[in-house]
Amino acid sequence: WSSDVCSSDLFVDTQDYSLSKGEVSRITANQLNIGDSSSESIIVNNITGTESQNIVQVNLDATLDNQSVTFQADSVFNALTVQADDGIEVQGNLSADTGILSLEADADNTADLGDDLVLAAGITVSAATDLTLNATNGSIAGQGSLTLSSGENMTINDSLTTLGQTDISADSDEDGVGDFTLESSMTIDSSGSDINLSANDVDIQGSLDAGAGTLSLEVSDDGVIGLGTVASEDLGLNAGDPFFSVSNAEVSRLTAAIFNLGDVTSSDIAIGSVLDAESENLAQVNIIATKADASVTFKGDSVFNKLNTQAGDGITVESSVTTDVGDLSLDADSDNTAGANDALTFFDGASLTVEGNMTLDATNGDMASQGTLDLTAKGNITLNESLTTQDVTSIFADSDENGIGNFTLAADKTLNTTNSILTLEADRKSTR
Repeated sequence: WSSDVCSSDLFVDTQDYSLSKGEVSRITANQLNIGDSSSESIIVNNITGTESQNIVQVNLDATLDNQSVTFQADSVFNALTVQADDGIEVQGNLSADTGILSLEADADNTADLGDDLVLAAGITVSAATDLTLNATNGSIAGQGSLTLSSGENMTINDSLTTLGQTDISADSDEDGVGDFTLESSMTIDSSGSDINLSANDVDIQGSLDAGAGTLSLEVSDDGVIGLGTVASEDLGLNAGDPFFSVSNAEVSRLTAAIFNLGDVTSSDIAIGSVLDAESENLAQVNIIATKADASVTFKGDSVFNKLNTQAGDGITVESSVTTDVGDLSLDADSDNTAGANDALTFFDGASLTVEGNMTLDATNGDMASQGTLDLTAKGNITLNESLTTQDVTSIFADSDENGIGNFTLAADKTLNTTNSILTLEADRKSTR
């Protein structure tokens, strides 16, 4: 073509021909359909955003039996859908900068030679709105590190295995519109590398497996987070209001050496009842609500292997929190800057039971119990701030009586039971 082609919908047959970059740039259409069910394989090589800017949506169709689609270099479209009968290979960055991006590597849902969606190492696949990945009878394979990004919803309908750090961002524009969905029975497996997932909310019907790496879940729009059995009201929302929620069932399908929930931009985090069996594949859990006005609340009895909790403006323990493998630390003023609260507060009857060492901190706030309190650790118990209780208080370091477990109260700090009974046992007691 030597002149411009303008059409509402343009259909191009791919039988033994090529469409040059210059020809693409002279096409104006609402829909550009390249190929159909009789077309053979399609190869795309380095289409720029400038060249494709006058085509609202490009649809690539290689659904003839055993045909595939290959992107040989970086390409940009406004919106893009790709259907192949026998696989899609993306060798460079691929983006839809105004609309959807959908990749279907097994369009007939029938087993062929490949059916895989193969994503080259180090690339980014992104959509301004929705991103959808499918490979029904094949697999989705990242050959190294991988970045997936969508301005709105992201849906992964089949298992994804990568060989490097995997960054997944739904709601990448952080406007609160964009959820992440992993379909039932499917797995995202990073082969032991880190997985970082950010979204307005998550629907993890399958499994996330970072192995020996770190799995981080973050809310995209600085919102509140619930872990386990948590209701909207627990986070100061109206009944039924949506929020970033990781259910008990979803927790049970997470595997990582380190699990980070939240970050420096997150608002309040509430933890409902999380059972030992649900958290057993998370070796270390870090609850991170370090924004200046963010707090953490433990609403129900919960068990973790190891637990580190940091809040910018207070931690509340309403029930019991247990670690059955290692240490527990609670820091209610992680920024060490005076805020509205900064307190570590225990409800009447609350308890902490720790397999390893326990460390409690609230630099610019108080540590206080509203009634009875039980602190038990097989290792050391360290109170870095003053603790005031209102009823019977029991503190047991070295609870297994193996001679390894000291109690330490920081210098110039006070343990005050308000004239109630204090039971304190440890291999060694000290104040600094």
